[in-house]
Amino acid sequence: MVTAPHPLFLAAIAGLADINSITIPKTNTLDLFFTKTIITLIMSIKQILIIVILAVAVGGVATVIIFSQNKSNPPSVSQISPSPTPTPVTLSTWTDPAGFSFQYPDSINIDQHPEDNDNYSHLTLTDGQQTGHINIIMADDTYKSLTKWISANPNLKAGNVIDTTLGGLEGKKVITDQGTIIGVIDNGVLVTLSQNAPLSPLLATTWDKITDTWEFIYPTPAPAKSTRPATSDDSGDVLEEE
Repeated sequence: MVTAPHPLFLAAIAGLADINSITIPKTNTLDLFFTKTIITLIMSIKQILIIVILAVAVGGVATVIIFSQNKSNPPSVSQISPSPTPTPVTLSTWTDPAGFSFQYPDSINIDQHPEDNDNYSHLTLTDGQQTGHINIIMADDTYKSLTKWISANPNLKAGNVIDTTLGGLEGKKVITDQGTIIGVIDNGVLVTLSQNAPLSPLLATTWDKITDTWEFIYPTPAPAKSTRPATSDDSGDVLEEE
């Protein structure tokens, strides 16, 4: 035998009545408890479904609003543009009649000191803004060794001496409070490269480029001896400001 659903149960499913407002006819106590339990569960499920639907709807509206705001306010060009590529430095090559060459930025100024009749070569490199300078001097080697050259100059002797190379020749780099000087001896000629501190960024780049690309040009005729009397302090003033 199939028992027909209780009228109160059917009304709750259809949402036509509130369980507390329905007049329940006299019936079996067990049936009444069972019916009320089922109705309570159904109404609780309906309430949960309503809450879930409302939450989904609110979340969808919020998503649409956020998306619309982002679309109407795209990132600025400065935020999405890549960083500018540094302009490459154009290099020139200096070939000196005294027997060496190096590369340097072509915006650097080079003073050849035509008034200097004592040294085989005397160059001063500047950036045109009086923010430092680099000196290159080739003179007679009156010291016969780099150790004696350093010992004969108090400002060099007090500095930090490091072994180095220049153009494939072994040399000495001396770092002092005034700057840095590199010395090598080539065929009886003392070659010194000095820079005062601090250097501008352009001159710092120039110093690195000179020391990296320096070449002694062979074969070269021995430079004519200078008419200056040999003294023990030749090239000892290469770190002095001009």
